[in-house]
Amino acid sequence: MRSPSREGDDDGDRRRDFQSLASLQAYVLAAQDARYVKVHRRAEGGAWRDEPDVYRDGESFELPRLTRAIAVDEVYDGVLDAAGRSLLR
Repeated sequence: MRSPSREGDDDGDRRRDFQSLASLQAYVLAAQDARYVKVHRRAEGGAWRDEPDVYRDGESFELPRLTRAIAVDEVYDGVLDAAGRSLLR
């Protein structure tokens, strides 16, 4: 999960550093203060797509080499309520 204060770094310089790894097929960012996940993916030719796929509550996403889809609800289970408030006290 990324914090609002680290958002620019995680979705900027850090993302570009990870994307320089030839073996990386997807870069996933889970928001800390809202229930959504951004997935940056490589296109079939190997270049990174310009825009990430964004998934919200009730949606699932797949990642390379995993055997099943991941539900956004699972990512935030026990972490954020439906309004994005922390359940970690």
